[in-house]
Amino acid sequence: PPAMQTDFLSLQNNNYGLGGGNGNNGVNGEKNMNSPKIISVAPKLFVGQIPKTIQSDTLTQLFSPFGKIHEISVITDKLTGAHRGCAFVTYSTKAEADAAINGLHNVHTIPPMSKALQVKYADGELEKLEHKLFIGMVPKTANEDDLKTLFERYGAIEEITILRDKQTNISKGCAFVKYSSREDALDAINHMNGQMCDFQGSTSRLVVKFADTADKKRKQQMQQQQQHQQNILSSPAAAVALNPYAQFYQQTPYLTTAGAANPLLAYGTTLLANAPVTSLLAGPPQREEGPPGANLFIYHLPQEIGDRELAQYFAPFGNVISSKVFIDRNTAQSKCFGFVSYDNAGSAQTAIANMNGFQIGGKRLKVQLKRSKESAKPY
Repeated sequence: PPAMQTDFLSLQNNNYGLGGGNGNNGVNGEKNMNSPKIISVAPKLFVGQIPKTIQSDTLTQLFSPFGKIHEISVITDKLTGAHRGCAFVTYSTKAEADAAINGLHNVHTIPPMSKALQVKYADGELEKLEHKLFIGMVPKTANEDDLKTLFERYGAIEEITILRDKQTNISKGCAFVKYSSREDALDAINHMNGQMCDFQGSTSRLVVKFADTADKKRKQQMQQQQQHQQNILSSPAAAVALNPYAQFYQQTPYLTTAGAANPLLAYGTTLLANAPVTSLLAGPPQREEGPPGANLFIYHLPQEIGDRELAQYFAPFGNVISSKVFIDRNTAQSKCFGFVSYDNAGSAQTAIANMNGFQIGGKRLKVQLKRSKESAKPY
């Protein structure tokens, strides 16, 4: 229910009351009433590809065979109230939600829809359902058996891993503990976070919280990539690519005030950051390929990258005259490779230097010069 989700999110935003041990039950069971207890969250599913005539009662009939439904809400437009063809279904347990996904996702189609139902966890739900804990400030003398003795009182443990240095095998002072259920993991957080333990060499209070999920790590990785791209966009090379006068002023420092920012460089960078892709390409390309040495082959593109996005990534390094992501004719999905052509070989070399190995969505690009038809011949 909404109230339950709000309580969890508020605790989540406060890092579950981490730090200082001011809000948890003690190791010996003494209860500290200053901290709210973390409660379990019912798993919410997103359901897509449903007819806009279907209401909650019909969805209840479809989803109830998989478990006890906590809540169903049809998603509507905030302004018009119109049905948007999708809904949220909340179950009581993760096992029930998993059963619904396995039984309905890409399997069941509701007439008159031509595509099968899309049933998956709503954004952020898997993170809430995680039951692996990160344990920080663990004494380096502690081993897996010590942690098991300390944490198994709160529930069945599936796995314990102490992070160790690969060279010396010495503990790094932190570990992962995975419980069989989220409720047990929540109980361990409520009791153990911020507590001192009686291990030899223990001088700090334990930090016990949910481990970062793959989804959270991916979001953090995307933020780092965006920052890296912004750094590229802010470089003088990017400004010169859009504003040829910037290179002239860059090479003639007496035309600028000492210590002052070059306004032309700033203009080029701002233009690049704010302009749509069509303006970056300066209109439709007039030819398919550039001169020799100006054509690039790009491997390991993420599935979601299309022609326009590919051009946007490579526009900071020169005038892109064409960009093409190859599509599988049968599946209409990207083959994850493509071509980019510049109007000069220097821009291509700059792009290789900056983009080869550049990471997008968990993939590292491989950027190299496209082989000419002549050099590709075996004789």
